[in-house]
Amino acid sequence: MSLRILGVVAAALAAASLESVDAGGQEGSPKRSAKTQWTLTRTPDGQPDLQGYWTNATFTPLERPAELAGKEFLTEAEAVAYEKQAVLRENSQSKDDIHYDNVIWQSESYPKGAESRRTSVIFDPADGKIPPLTEPACDRALHTHRHRHDPVPIHPR
Repeated sequence: MSLRILGVVAAALAAASLESVDAGGQEGSPKRSAKTQWTLTRTPDGQPDLQGYWTNATFTPLERPAELAGKEFLTEAEAVAYEKQAVLRENSQSKDDIHYDNVIWQSESYPKGAESRRTSVIFDPADGKIPPLTEPACDRALHTHRHRHDPVPIHPR
């Protein structure tokens, strides 16, 4: 019995000691006043720090659709119409799709909306599209593709 109590106490102390330790690479949140300007946090190599809470609870597409080219925000009426159309599209199924019922099996358990009225999640560059790869990125992608898909050469002994 006393060994069991000792084990429970040891486990509780171990858990308590771990609770106050920050994970590597994380900083405590600084106290900000109401007048402090927000600044983008960056990773150690200078890239934007994209850690945080990401959600799919939106009808806003990642890239701006062609029919909304040049338009960053929808009007309130357009947003309501867009949301109604998106709900209809998400909850519909073509008559020749007999594999499963999309409405039942692919429905989300959280409400979606278009509250921000943005026409795309991407806002920079201004066209709302994912920018093309740079030349070095294309070279890396080609190199990776070749090494993943070419057979490994067999070296004679």
